[in-house]
Amino acid sequence: MAGRGAALVTGAAGRVGRALARAAADAGFDVAIHVRSEGDDAEAAAGEVRGRGRKAVILPCDLRKESAVVALVGEAEAELGAITLLVNAAAAFEPDRFGDMNRATWDLHMETNLRAPLVLAQAFARRLPADRDGLIVNVVDAHPGEGFSHALSQAALERAGALLADRVGPRLTVRTLSAAEGAAPAARAFGALLAAALPGSGGHA
Repeated sequence: MAGRGAALVTGAAGRVGRALARAAADAGFDVAIHVRSEGDDAEAAAGEVRGRGRKAVILPCDLRKESAVVALVGEAEAELGAITLLVNAAAAFEPDRFGDMNRATWDLHMETNLRAPLVLAQAFARRLPADRDGLIVNVVDAHPGEGFSHALSQAALERAGALLADRVGPRLTVRTLSAAEGAAPAARAFGALLAAALPGSGGHA
């Protein structure tokens, strides 16, 4: 597992993000655990990573504040070394319908669920060492009938991932992971994705 690098997992204190942080640790990554604010859930998530023999650091950041988002990859790198895996698992959700969607609900979902992952992907690509390969995993969890702005932001992120996959250099791989079935199935799919994209990834989710 030596030399795998480190992972930055956004929303890593949440149910799905926490499961993916564990899976990243199982695959040999040290993990930067992004949270909006520190608390018991963040400490528990970090403890689960450390219990798997990997390093963990907690990084609070409001994903609606772009200057903080731009700095997040560098902060993770300063703590854990080269970041070679970015998992965009954080997502805002407030229910709305097409008829009552407004600027506030649009901005909340698009800033957190779409723009922040893309800004992080930019920073990740810029900071990826020249001798390393990188993997970006965008997690989407929209269900039919959920809030309109949330579902729209998730559909846009899924499409953005497909566009990125065609446009980033050969050292960067971009994948989309569905969390629609819940944390455990997402973690299993994530483990399989890591095993396929990163030869030598073992462990369990």
